[in-house]
Amino acid sequence: MEKFKIAVWADKEASPHNGGSFTYPEALITNIDTFEFDPELEIVFTGFLKDGKFKKPYVKLESEESFLSRKLSNLFHKLFRWEVDLTGRSRKKRKQINFDILKKSKVKLIFYPVNFMQYTDFPFIVNNWDLGQLSTYVFDEFANTFDSREQYFKLIKKALFICADSEAGKIEMINYLNYFPNKIKVLPFFPASFVGPEISPIKPDFIRQSDEYFFYPAAFGAHKNHYGLIMAFKQFLDKHPQVKLVFTGGDYKNKLYLQDLVNELNIADRVFFAGFVEKSVIKWLYMHSLGLVMPTYLGPTNMPLLEAQALNCRVACSNFDGHRELLGDYGIYFNPDSTNEIHDSLIQLYNLRNQSVTQKEFSKYNIEETMKKLNQIFVESINVRRTWDY
Repeated sequence: MEKFKIAVWADKEASPHNGGSFTYPEALITNIDTFEFDPELEIVFTGFLKDGKFKKPYVKLESEESFLSRKLSNLFHKLFRWEVDLTGRSRKKRKQINFDILKKSKVKLIFYPVNFMQYTDFPFIVNNWDLGQLSTYVFDEFANTFDSREQYFKLIKKALFICADSEAGKIEMINYLNYFPNKIKVLPFFPASFVGPEISPIKPDFIRQSDEYFFYPAAFGAHKNHYGLIMAFKQFLDKHPQVKLVFTGGDYKNKLYLQDLVNELNIADRVFFAGFVEKSVIKWLYMHSLGLVMPTYLGPTNMPLLEAQALNCRVACSNFDGHRELLGDYGIYFNPDSTNEIHDSLIQLYNLRNQSVTQKEFSKYNIEETMKKLNQIFVESINVRRTWDY
């Protein structure tokens, strides 16, 4: 019997400004390209890229929206106010063309490395990180994308398998979405590749070598709870006024609000908004900080916790089952709703500043274990998928 072919979706270059949504798929796809999978499997890539630039084969698909149909639709609307959906017609036609390309290439399954599906009526496996507005409060950024998120969770049910980032993530899917447990597979989270020796840490100009600071690398969205950390840090400064708080990350419309907050609290000289910084700087900031403090409301897991642990940076974070699953007794845990608990965690981190960091055991959340598990998931899919043709 011929090998079972799985196509990994890789259709565009992600932006480094997207944080974990860039570093995770970048590392996963790079490792898929070099990993030696089970002899029963043949792995290729697919998508709309003109040049795949992969070691493994690339099955190029037709772009679903032609330049001509888009221009004609816009022209009809501009000249006659006609709503002519030529792009939709083009998309439907090209979708069938792409299915024929996949079938001719003998692709049986598509694997989507991130929580996105281009096609939900071609057999697929999808990697899902969290349940967004279902598992926490409906923050502004969730409210603005609520309909698309609801549609996504409706369509993801069509997956052959759904990969969760942790056991806690699997339990969330079963509890919130009532999914068939056997279709939920755990594909462990892993730290970004910059924690390895290939990236050398570089000190940023905005930090002095002698500075003491807490670190939080997270885009400025409400669910990241920078507000709670700032309020706790204000309280912390009453006893330790020399310490700083460093934020890095892009803006989800909340950065100006937070900057106004620190000005109102008269602590603007203690809180630094660094914006987007390079991986080498992120690495240095982890390694020289008093600790990562992550009071996020969204779990079940988060990559910065693993990055910090890999770089021997202490961690204080929200008291989620997924966070405890990642870190065990390495972390300091608090209720993200409680400013006092966040403050107490800052005190704990500060009091440990002169003690060496010790780790009892090597974390199983690493890219090597992730690749072994992905191979296992792909193999498990063979008999299920081969029960029908196309």
